[in-house]
Amino acid sequence: MRLVYVIGPPGVGKTATLDTLVAPYRPSEVAVPFRYRIYPEPGWTVLGPARAAFGGTDALSMSVQPKVVGWLAGSSPPVVLGEGDRLANLGFLRAATDVGYETFLVVLSAPETVVEERRTRRAAEHDSGTQNASWVAGRRTKVARLAAAWSPTVEIDASRPVAEVAADLAAVVNGT
Repeated sequence: MRLVYVIGPPGVGKTATLDTLVAPYRPSEVAVPFRYRIYPEPGWTVLGPARAAFGGTDALSMSVQPKVVGWLAGSSPPVVLGEGDRLANLGFLRAATDVGYETFLVVLSAPETVVEERRTRRAAEHDSGTQNASWVAGRRTKVARLAAAWSPTVEIDASRPVAEVAADLAAVVNGT
């Protein structure tokens, strides 16, 4: 069993990358015990619902981690993908490993000028306003600390076109 969790600073393209990866496939949405999507072909399960902005695990409740860990232990889907801040912590990664998953952390990175432009564009497209600068800085620090503390960690250059980033992510997901 393999769990691949994608992290990166706000605006780096986590949701866009995962959405591009799964775009060719048709999901079934499940809402219990939390929201997730099953992609029968190619056999992937994605944590969190599909949403235009701030999707993935960020759309789940703040208290979802015990539910996800219990579900992983009881359901044992063969390939689980996740992205976002909600489950991006050592406790979740260790718990997934403890229940039998080969757990990979994928860090998307791009120059700050690139992610700032993407955050600005996303705010305009979704009429959501800009994210607080100190919160964004805190997320960057959290990503750096988690990446330093976990192994295996794979870094992917997310400043390239999203299709290229998704292809690199596919290689990690498929173990190639």
